[in-house]
Amino acid sequence: MILRTIALVCLLSLAHLLAQSQNPLLAEANVTPRETYGISRLRAALSVAPNKPAAGVRVIVGQRSSKLFAKHPKLAAFEPGQSEAFVLKRVGNDYLVVGSDASGVLYGSLELARRIKAERGLPSQLDVRDHPQFVLPGPCIGMQKTEI
Repeated sequence: MILRTIALVCLLSLAHLLAQSQNPLLAEANVTPRETYGISRLRAALSVAPNKPAAGVRVIVGQRSSKLFAKHPKLAAFEPGQSEAFVLKRVGNDYLVVGSDASGVLYGSLELARRIKAERGLPSQLDVRDHPQFVLPGPCIGMQKTEI
């Protein structure tokens, strides 16, 4: 009985390690639907990329306030009131997708997924910071002036 238990624990540990090596994505457990969608697109891009991440590579996704970024204290904070902003950065074996809010996480995840598809894997260098230039979304621009 004890040998069976030990064997089961070993198999489960091996399966967990194998799953981690195939899925290097880390995110908080309690994410918003916007973050969930972005993470799912990022996971899909990683799964079909011909060049798989090397062992030990992690893709950490979340808002700047997340505890996941505690090991990266040099990561700059966003300006107060800056919404929908994101940072994509490679620090050693960690690829960071940091959003100022849930929308920032979504847009950062989608941008990294786009780059993974274009480069057929995780980019070797990554240091991107982006945010919307305008407060109003694009579809609202035509509504501002009703006559010329």
